[in-house]
Amino acid sequence: MKKHLQEDPEAFAKILQEAISDSWRSAWLLNHCIEKNDVRLQNHIESIADSIEGKEDGHRRELMKILLKMEFDNELEGKIFNLAVNTWEQIRQQPSVRQVAFRLIVKIAKKHPELTHEIRFLTKPHYLEPLSKGIKHSILNMIAEMDKLSLNTEKST
Repeated sequence: MKKHLQEDPEAFAKILQEAISDSWRSAWLLNHCIEKNDVRLQNHIESIADSIEGKEDGHRRELMKILLKMEFDNELEGKIFNLAVNTWEQIRQQPSVRQVAFRLIVKIAKKHPELTHEIRFLTKPHYLEPLSKGIKHSILNMIAEMDKLSLNTEKST
């Protein structure tokens, strides 16, 4: 299927449209068929981000995983950061969805160290308590990585 989507632009466009509109399976397939920063998606990043609100948890997760593979400009970073923060703050969301949202937060915060303080707030116990042990461990590892980057940035200035 991956080869088919690489060779047939119409099939790729159809899967992309289904992923944005109403099919988590198409979003899953798309995520597994794209390359990092896939040129075919560059003009659709904003549409993907705009489509996430209101989707079921699994669909949200797959669309955010697509965004994790992409690079975006500062304007879209702000929009995607807000989307990820809003998703993370919804503690009743599936932990796997929240974890992907947190990965997006960290991805953007690595480019903007001034966001480190906001991440500290987002890791207060009431945000972490609903998570499974494994996902909580993953989040804490991301926080530790951010702390190391923050220390290295401070030392170099």
